[in-house]
Amino acid sequence: MTSIRVRRAAVVPADALVPRLSPDERDRLGRAAPGDRNPVASALLLARLAVAEACGVDPGAVRVRRRCPRCGSAAHGVPVGDLADGSPAPQLSMSRAPGLVAVAVSHAGPVGIDVERIRPDAVGVEGAGPDGVGAGRPPSGAGGVGAGRRPSGA
Repeated sequence: MTSIRVRRAAVVPADALVPRLSPDERDRLGRAAPGDRNPVASALLLARLAVAEACGVDPGAVRVRRRCPRCGSAAHGVPVGDLADGSPAPQLSMSRAPGLVAVAVSHAGPVGIDVERIRPDAVGVEGAGPDGVGAGRPPSGAGGVGAGRRPSGA
């Protein structure tokens, strides 16, 4: 079993995801800039599903929030997963690029993820496949967040 799980998904229109979002997630989506609504909704749902999968719990038992490690504010900071039963949740990182959101979760300690669009003329990307995933690294997760499919194994 790996200690870090990565999930990725295509960005889905926010209106299609609103019924699957928690009240907290809908509130966060309401504060998003109009051009950010689709990736924000997709990332929030993917993060909750990834934490639930990593912990073997129902997604309804997971809350994803922000917490600043310096000041403790919930208005900004790193994403944090909370489980309804109070048990430890994995460390969490989220990233997005045009058309794509990605989440990494780790029970082993802090984790980070970054996704970026690869230009077709970029130098040094020979190992990347047509979906931008590096050579030798299988894609994790299938379809869009709203596709109704559970992400593939880690």
